[in-house]
Amino acid sequence: MSKRVSKEEKDKRVLTVQGWIIDGVQEDLMRRQIISEWGLSSKQAKRYIQAAFNNWKADEEINIELRRQAKIAELKQDLRSLKGEFKGTPQGLNAKARIQKMIIRLENIEPAKKHQVDANVTQTQLTREERDEMIQKLIEKATMNVNN
Repeated sequence: MSKRVSKEEKDKRVLTVQGWIIDGVQEDLMRRQIISEWGLSSKQAKRYIQAAFNNWKADEEINIELRRQAKIAELKQDLRSLKGEFKGTPQGLNAKARIQKMIIRLENIEPAKKHQVDANVTQTQLTREERDEMIQKLIEKATMNVNN
């Protein structure tokens, strides 16, 4: 059984674990590192990881950029942790593509959508007779549709 650490030391450790979370380290690897580095039990390692998650979520001062980076790290971790049996299959490739698409959106490296406006629109001027004739045809067509 390890001896009790000070509050400051525990906060430093939790902050280190938060850094691992942001870097996208797998939870199992974090737990192993905590056990070997600090000599804690597996149960205590789980508590450190949980405390790191809770402190991170409770901190309202985290700006949007840090949240974006954390989400990107989480998505990259999802890519790395894709099961081997799915890596070459259509479902695995589809999941990988969806995750990569989300990462691209979050990193703002998605190409801008182009909107092209053609300003060379020619307008034809109708004479009064042509306009009246066109209106008459439209009226006839509308009355035929109503009668049918």
